[in-house]
Amino acid sequence: MLVYSTGAKLSRDGFIANGIDLVMKKWNKSRDELALIFKDSSTVFAHVEALINARDTEQCRNQLKIGPNVDLAVICVVTATNTYATKGNHFTAWTCSDLKENSIRISIYGILNEELVTVGHGSVVAVLNPDLTDYAKDHYRAISVKQCDNVMLIGVVDGLQMCKGVTVNRTKCKNLVYKHKQGEFCKYHIKSAFVKPKDDQKKISPRAGEIANQVNGAIAKIEIQDNEKQPFIFKDTSPTDPGKVMAKLGDLGELLNKVNEMRTGTIINSITKKQTASNDNSMQVDDKKKFDSAVQNLKNVITPNHANNKQVLGLLQHISKHISRIDKEHIKKSGIMKMCANLLDHPMETIAIESLKLIRKLKRPDRQIKKFCSKPTYIFEPRKQTKKDVVITQVNSQDVEAILSASSDVNSYVEMVRLSFHLQKLSLKQEDFEETKKKLETLERMDKAQEYQMTVTEIDVIATYCEDCKKWTEKTSPYCQQESHTYSKKKCKKAYHVCLEAGCGYRYYSLNGQKPPWCPG
Repeated sequence: MLVYSTGAKLSRDGFIANGIDLVMKKWNKSRDELALIFKDSSTVFAHVEALINARDTEQCRNQLKIGPNVDLAVICVVTATNTYATKGNHFTAWTCSDLKENSIRISIYGILNEELVTVGHGSVVAVLNPDLTDYAKDHYRAISVKQCDNVMLIGVVDGLQMCKGVTVNRTKCKNLVYKHKQGEFCKYHIKSAFVKPKDDQKKISPRAGEIANQVNGAIAKIEIQDNEKQPFIFKDTSPTDPGKVMAKLGDLGELLNKVNEMRTGTIINSITKKQTASNDNSMQVDDKKKFDSAVQNLKNVITPNHANNKQVLGLLQHISKHISRIDKEHIKKSGIMKMCANLLDHPMETIAIESLKLIRKLKRPDRQIKKFCSKPTYIFEPRKQTKKDVVITQVNSQDVEAILSASSDVNSYVEMVRLSFHLQKLSLKQEDFEETKKKLETLERMDKAQEYQMTVTEIDVIATYCEDCKKWTEKTSPYCQQESHTYSKKKCKKAYHVCLEAGCGYRYYSLNGQKPPWCPG
């Protein structure tokens, strides 16, 4: 909701209304009289913008927080007047502006008094308790005035004139400008002053003879360059070795072989499992060499005076990122577990925490999570689960219990730290020790929770099933309660799925196989 300011006050050459200093050329009310009106707490002068943006006068009063015993008034400048008289009924329409691109129409029913008859271009008027009506035919909001006593003529503003700019058709601009705020030009002509003028000169088209001479000259130059070049010799193409090509593809070659076998029932001779297996072996050897190099560098940078903290932290993070490619036997031989255990009492907390993360990652059993890679068929009909899918996606209770009830490794690390400090005859503050212990326990809980989320794909929950809507909801729907539907709480399976749209990856949930009609992400 927009916040509008209110109020009006006198200035040196006039008064301030609608946030603009109005310089007065003629006064119909004295300055002392206006000062008393502006200071009166029983009347609030609102901006024209606040009034025309409201639905009605009551909404405007509520937005400005005006009490019931306080009058609402607006001040505007008259830019055009029209008077109509039909069958003895008099009607006067004033087009007014706040000189800030906001216009409003004042409709007065009845005969005007002597003071209001003199209202014309540039007159400043104030309307008390305006009755806001709907949009007029010219897209202006209108104020309906039934009594002329609610309209007060303040005076005539100085500097309200037509823009001195000229349109594209060489006619005078008809936009009004307030000279003391905008200058002598409207906003459109001020912008056009910075536009580069177009070149009115007609472009002289070249003659046909000149074009022919230029083309012939260019062709002659190309022929000379071709004669100077040596002739190109075409060589016979050597036959490509399909084995080398498919070896570069790696696993993609085996995938192409499977696709071709599914389509045609034949296997391409050039795609063999031996080639992909040899490629995989070479990649594993490279990964092991990189891992051994990183472990050796970590062993070299660990010093008793803890001088290379940044290098130690970087190597730990690098090893933790790529540890999943190395088999367990090779990890045990490298001695990385012992180095991480020695780093748990490191004075730098980030290194100790990163060491614990790496130890937890090395101890975690290998699990291959089956991704939900089927097409989203729930748009047309619910997806039928096969026996194979059910067996794979169901939760293994032994795995979950092993994760949640696993013994904490923090106590063993703590005892090891105490023993190392005791052997080195170093003093250890109890406060620092307890704080480090809490951080390690928190990290271990977070690690278990993350492992639980990666393993568990569905759980048993109590949800509400509506017989009339034929839908499951986690909580009772207010619509079903209002319509007195038949619903009951039952036990159901809540499973998560991953959106397959490109770049989405949003995880959404289903109740007993009922999925949302679209991805919330």
